[in-house]
Amino acid sequence: MVPLYAPWFVLLAILMQLVPSSAYPITASWFRDRYSREEWAQALDSYQKFGADSIWQRAPPIIKRTEGELSRNPNFVWCGSTKSATKVTGTRCWEEARSELSSLGLKVSGFLTYEYEEDFGKDVMLCPKYDRRLNSSRIYYRIVLPTTRPRTPCDFPQGSEVYVLFTTFSGTDSHSLLLEGAYNRSMNVYFGLPAFPVDSGGGFDTTLTDVYFAWVDRILFEHKQRYSRLTSREISLYSTLKGYYSTDEVCLAQVTPGSKKQRNLAGFYLNLYKNLGQMIRRYQKEFVLSPFIDLNLSELNATVSDHVRGFTAIANLGVVDVIAVQEGRGAGKGCYFWDTQIDLPVKTVDPMLYEILRYRQPTISPGVTYRQAFSASNQQVFRAFGTAHDLLVKQGVPFEFWLNVEAFEYVRDDPCLPVDPSASGMGELLERTSKSRVDRAITVAGADVQKIISFSWDADYLCVTRKYNKSLASEIIADKERPIISNCSFHSPYNLSVVVLGYNLDGETQSFKIKWTDTSGRNRTDTLYGYYFELDYGERNDRVTSLQYVMLWDTYDWQEVRPKGHVTVQAAGAYNDCIYSYDYS
Repeated sequence: MVPLYAPWFVLLAILMQLVPSSAYPITASWFRDRYSREEWAQALDSYQKFGADSIWQRAPPIIKRTEGELSRNPNFVWCGSTKSATKVTGTRCWEEARSELSSLGLKVSGFLTYEYEEDFGKDVMLCPKYDRRLNSSRIYYRIVLPTTRPRTPCDFPQGSEVYVLFTTFSGTDSHSLLLEGAYNRSMNVYFGLPAFPVDSGGGFDTTLTDVYFAWVDRILFEHKQRYSRLTSREISLYSTLKGYYSTDEVCLAQVTPGSKKQRNLAGFYLNLYKNLGQMIRRYQKEFVLSPFIDLNLSELNATVSDHVRGFTAIANLGVVDVIAVQEGRGAGKGCYFWDTQIDLPVKTVDPMLYEILRYRQPTISPGVTYRQAFSASNQQVFRAFGTAHDLLVKQGVPFEFWLNVEAFEYVRDDPCLPVDPSASGMGELLERTSKSRVDRAITVAGADVQKIISFSWDADYLCVTRKYNKSLASEIIADKERPIISNCSFHSPYNLSVVVLGYNLDGETQSFKIKWTDTSGRNRTDTLYGYYFELDYGERNDRVTSLQYVMLWDTYDWQEVRPKGHVTVQAAGAYNDCIYSYDYS
C-alpha cells in the first residue's frame, strides 16, 4: 500500500518500478490435441507470448457399442484375435473377449470404447487375468470393468456382470508431448476426464455409473505410474500435470431443489463431482469444473439466487479446487448491461447479442429489452458468486472462482472451423468474437474472480475468417496494454472519491472522464487522474493478480453531488465504460 500524502507522479513512478507490466488478464484456455513436438512448441511459445500459463483439455465420452457397431468402426478393423500372429486376423477381439470371459465364469453385459489416442502402459491392466493388450496395426487394450464396485479392482466372483472397454492408439500420444512442452515453459496442464456415457435418448446412462468410475480410476492410476517415469531434465512430468477437468458441465441453476426431474439431475451431478473429486484427491491433483449460467428468460428462466445455490452446493462438496463459471454471453445465456440500461432494447446496446437471441428464437421482438429477455445481468450474478466464494472460504471451504470468457458468438454467418470436435476443441460452427467484447466480459466480471480462462484457444483465438483478417490472439497481443475498468464506485457514503478497479490503469497520463448529476439536476463531466494506487490489489485481495485499484482526484464539491443517481466512468482509451448507481438519500 502507498501512503496518501505522496504526490501522484511520485507514487506512480515508484509503483511502476516495483510492479512488473501486467499481461492480458486471460491466462488459461482449452487446447486441442497436437501430434508433434514442433506443433506443441509453436503453440505453447505463442501462448506464452500471450501471457498465459495454464492449459486445459477436454476428453471424449465412453461410448456403449454393439458388436455390429464395432465391426463397422474403422478404428477396429485391425482388432483381431490375440492368438493370431498379426493380431489382425481370426476371431474379432470383442468376440474373443466374450468367449474367453464366459469361460472364466463372467457375464459380458456389453462393450464400450474410449478413443482418445493415449499410449497407455501395462499399468492400465490392473487385472492381468482378464485384461489384454493387442499389438496390431493399432494398439488396443481390452479392459474388463465391473458393473458394481467390488471390494478390490479384480474381485470378480463367478457370474459377475462386466463390461469390456476397448481403447485404441495409432502411434503418437499428444498428452505426453504436451506435458513435456509445458514443463519446459513452466506451464500447468489439466487433462480432461472421460465424458459420462449417454443412452440412446441422449440422457446419462446411470446403469454404467460404477463402470465409469472404475475406468476413470484406471486412468488416474496409469497416469501417475507412466508420467512419474517419464522425465524432462530428470524431473517427473507428473508434476506438470496439475489436475483434471470434468468434461461434463452443468448449469448452476439446475443444481438446486425443484421438480423431481431437476432433483434427479442435481443429484446426479453432485454425486459425479463428489466421486471424481475424491478419486483425484487421492492422487494429490486438483479437480476443476466449468459449469455455466443461464439467465435467458426464454430458456431456463433462472434467478441469481438459483445460480448461487448451485454454486454453493458444488463448493460445499469439499473436493472441487476450481469452479470456472462460463459467462453465457457467447451462447445467449448471459448478458452485459448496467442498471441504467435494463429497459433499453438489447439491439441498441449489444447488436451481436440480439442476433444470437434472434438466431436461437426467430420470433423474438426487434425491440426486446434486457428486462424482457433476461432475469439479471452478468455483473449481478458474478458479483454474487464472488461474495459467496469469499464467505465459503472464510467458513473453511477453500477453492478458486474463475471467470470463463466465451470467445465465440452463437451465430454462423462467418464461422471458424470446428477443431477436434470429439474432444478438446469447439464442436460447432460458430463465429469468433472481437477483442472489445472480450474486454467487455472482463469489465463486467473481472473484479470478482481469482483467474480468467477462455474457451477456446484453437477455435476462437487462432481463427482467421472473411470478417477478421487477424486472429483474436494477435489482436490482443498488439492491444494488451489497453485499460479495462472492472468495477467503479464511490469510496463510501462519507467519501465520494471515485474508486476504480481494473487492468492497465497505471499509465503515466491515464485519465478518467466522470459523468455525474448535481443537486440542481445538471449533467456534469469532469476529467480526473488517479492519485492513490494499489497496483498489487489483486494479489493482496485474492483476486486476479494483475487487478489494480485507483482512487481519483476530486474536482467537485461533494455537497454538489445529487444524493441519488448514477455515475459513468470512462477510462481514456478503454473500449467500455463502467456505470454505477447509488442512493444516499
